[in-house]
This record gives sequence, structure tokens and C-alpha cells, in this order.
Amino acid sequence: MGKSAAEQRDNKKATKTKLNLVELAALRTKNNLRQKKYLKNKTKRLINKPPPVAFKSRLPFGKAIKKVN
Repeated sequence: MGKSAAEQRDNKKATKTKLNLVELAALRTKNNLRQKKYLKNKTKRLINKPPPVAFKSRLPFGKAIKKVN
């Protein structure tokens, strides 16, 4: 099984404290690029996702039922 979130956080903290300035800068740059890539893919995914069918109409639900009946 995988480690818990707290164990992973402690492990990451420990490795970050052992890095020198050059390695730490490289890690931060890599993390920054990873975050930008994630955000770009997330926006791409959300743009391509169609809106839910239920919310296409602004008509209140009660009135919509009355119209159908």
C-alpha cells in the first residue's frame, strides 16, 4: 500500500532540506512547469466538456414540470 499524505509530506520536506541551492532552484522550476502543464490541461479538459443538460434552460424546475403536464 502507498504512504499516507502525512508521511509523503514529511518525506518531501526531508528531501527538500537536504538539497543545495542549485538543486532546490531546479526542483522549483520543475514544479512550476508541472503546475502550468496541469492547469493548461485542466482548462483544455473543461473547455471541451459540454455543460450539463439540466442547466441549459433558466426556467425554474416547478414551471418546467407544469409545462410538460
